[in-house]
Amino acid sequence: MTIDCHVALTLRKRNNPEVEVLLGAMQAHGIDKAVIVPVCPGTGEEEMVRINDSVHTEAIGYYAIEGFATVNPRSPAAQEELDRAVRELGLKGLSIDPAVQGFRFGDDEFWSLMEVVNSLGVPVFCRSARSEFFVTEEINETVISFPEVPFIFTQMGLESPGGKFSKLFGEGNVYFETSRVPPAYLMEAVKEYGAGRLVFGSGYRGGQYPAEELEKLQAMDISEEEREAVLGGNISRLLGLSPLAEKGRSRLRGILEGLPFFRK
Repeated sequence: MTIDCHVALTLRKRNNPEVEVLLGAMQAHGIDKAVIVPVCPGTGEEEMVRINDSVHTEAIGYYAIEGFATVNPRSPAAQEELDRAVRELGLKGLSIDPAVQGFRFGDDEFWSLMEVVNSLGVPVFCRSARSEFFVTEEINETVISFPEVPFIFTQMGLESPGGKFSKLFGEGNVYFETSRVPPAYLMEAVKEYGAGRLVFGSGYRGGQYPAEELEKLQAMDISEEEREAVLGGNISRLLGLSPLAEKGRSRLRGILEGLPFFRK
């Protein structure tokens, strides 16, 4: 099963044309599932609820789509909304972006939110961006303090040219997303931590699918078992998804052909 764990869409309450474009791209490139990872930049409860409800609408409508919740850790309503989005809407984890949302891993508000994440037993998907908010030392402390929470970092936690592929600690609960990472660094990560710590993500944001992100993984000099783990097995395990790839493919095909009984 091939699962793209890093997809962004313009979220609407219903009849979102971007979804059909995404599904077509997925079929063309053999992607079985896509995971929507939104970000709420504001701190208003209404905005967080609207975004999470929209993700739920897309995820509940298609077998080929899963979704993460998003809340802004600086919001007084963050903990309650995350609990609602996971328990009531069935969203798969927490999606955050420190630079966009204006918080640091060392903030008290974020640690309080992490207690909720820990109690819910869901992963955290974090966009990596060089900024005053992405502080490696604070991130490492959080990762160590919540060993039961899987943390997925985009772009493998950022790599500086000529340096080591990531300054993030290689704890067992840290997973590295592969988009925009050169194959040489991906191979270094496999050798140091094993293929079980990488998850495929394309960084798709609408329009043309970034096929090169998939192709570089298909061309890597690793075993087929390792490739299957990176392309879908690892994220499937983290999200508790079904491993039945062919079932997912047939449902996606049915959706694209407009057959209503393939809808959820």
